[in-house]
Amino acid sequence: MVYARLPEAMWKLALLILAFSSEGSAWDYSSNGANWATEGQCGAGGPQSPINLPATAGIEEDLKLFLKYPKLDSSFQLYHNGNSIAFTVPESYKGGFGLGEELDAMGSKDASAYRLWQVNFHSPSEHTLKGERMPLEMQMMHQRVTGGKPEVAVVVVLFANAANAYLDFLDKLTIGGVPKKPWDEKTIPKGIEFPIGGSPFYHYSGSLTSPPCERKVKYYVRQDPILAAHSQLRLFAKVLKDTCAPGGNFRAVQPLSGSLNLFASVDAVKSPDVTVKPKVSQIESEAAAGPVVATFKHCPPDFVDNKWKNVYRIQVGDSREYIDAKTTYNRKNREKQVADGNEGNAVRGYKFQKGLYDNAPGLAEKIKLKWGLVAAEGVLAGAKKALASFSGAAAKNQATMEEAILAQCRIVWERNQTKLAELGLPPVEKPPPAEITKPVYPEPHVKLPCGLAASPFGSGDEGGGSGASKVASNLQQEDLPPSSSTTEAEGKKEIKPEKKEANPEIIIRMDLPISPASIVDQVAFKNELVAAIAASAELAPDRLQVKTLKGHAVASVHASGASLSLAQKTLRGSHVRKHG
Repeated sequence: MVYARLPEAMWKLALLILAFSSEGSAWDYSSNGANWATEGQCGAGGPQSPINLPATAGIEEDLKLFLKYPKLDSSFQLYHNGNSIAFTVPESYKGGFGLGEELDAMGSKDASAYRLWQVNFHSPSEHTLKGERMPLEMQMMHQRVTGGKPEVAVVVVLFANAANAYLDFLDKLTIGGVPKKPWDEKTIPKGIEFPIGGSPFYHYSGSLTSPPCERKVKYYVRQDPILAAHSQLRLFAKVLKDTCAPGGNFRAVQPLSGSLNLFASVDAVKSPDVTVKPKVSQIESEAAAGPVVATFKHCPPDFVDNKWKNVYRIQVGDSREYIDAKTTYNRKNREKQVADGNEGNAVRGYKFQKGLYDNAPGLAEKIKLKWGLVAAEGVLAGAKKALASFSGAAAKNQATMEEAILAQCRIVWERNQTKLAELGLPPVEKPPPAEITKPVYPEPHVKLPCGLAASPFGSGDEGGGSGASKVASNLQQEDLPPSSSTTEAEGKKEIKPEKKEANPEIIIRMDLPISPASIVDQVAFKNELVAAIAASAELAPDRLQVKTLKGHAVASVHASGASLSLAQKTLRGSHVRKHG
């Protein structure tokens, strides 16, 4: 393609050296989002994600979450995009969810239905559950296709560690390993089934968890984590901690801004007649109805995240009240663990007595064993009642610990303010959020279809898709390596990201059948050649530079056909050399 834009083959060759480099990403996970204040809307305040999910929440009485995720009947590419391990579902796949009162109403053009387009993984999890960070989080990016304007909604599934709980879904993704370096990819065969139904879902409004942290994103987080084997989860953890150092690709939790509710769910594929409702005990209801934990405006998210990490140890600087709160929190957690163990022992004891009773050879033996079975039933009932009591109290214990963390944050902040006053320095106030508009992305946009034909609950083929094999988590542009096809987001207010060290130059040598004598204006020739190669390789011209232009003697070529052959041979002899 380059030769078509250059003068015809001449009798000599020139030596051309090209160098280009691309700057590193403007953001990273080195501080897990604490250094993203100037990245898009990340530092603009308002609803942000992820958040900590408490033991309980208010219950949505009118709407249900209808989940429709059929088996993926075609293969796809699992890839590493530099920030996560992800995949874009094939355009033929029509899976997603809807919000409504009845499943039958989901097939209407007025029903609020969302279609799945992209899936990405975070290790460890971004959302925390009762203060605990799970080993893996799957974020499923959807676009609303009916019932309103297109908007992004995210369904989140958390995975928890369990011995030998090998999950078929993760097995199919990880067999042979996962992509280890940015832009590595592998083919996943058809037959994938998403593990998603069978649990209520938390719902809140937040933002994307990576820059530009666009707001007005709806989140639906599966309340019950899915158990998976340690070996499966470790594959994601190792790769993402290596490429998203030092701790993995998670953003620190943000303060909840707005309401948090629990939705009942219906698996429209496997169990369309079964509604999984949130289960809240009386004690949990009292805890949920209690005082709302106030958010201390000066408390940074990384402070809260760090405190939850160290909730099991006493640290220098902890106040007496905070130490007492930690002690109570850990004691009550151990009491619940003991209750868990007692219930397990009671279940095993009951099953043992039941087995003896059922297999007794005669009536006399059954009468003799009956009293042992009755006693085992009583022990089991008592253990279940005790566990319910401790589980309900755990919600109140969790809320108390959250209040203690924020109180400790206030103490640290006031202590720092006092030190500033002693030094004669003005107090530090949190600056008002910058006025940052929603980023506007240049072409190419991913043109995702909308309408009833595109709905998971509709029928027919929608057509008109983007054809993109990789989609960004905001569903607005193709997820590709840096090139002329993806440029920096533009907004009304210029945002200058922190400059990163550029990647080493890539040196390319090209032998071209052009006579140096025929090049009258070398500057114009260099510019023309850069423009031709940039257009052919779909690169920005400012990323290319002609470093050296030299001529050297070669054997004469007497025929045009021979010249073309020599040019082809020269092309095959070109090479790329990386510096550094």
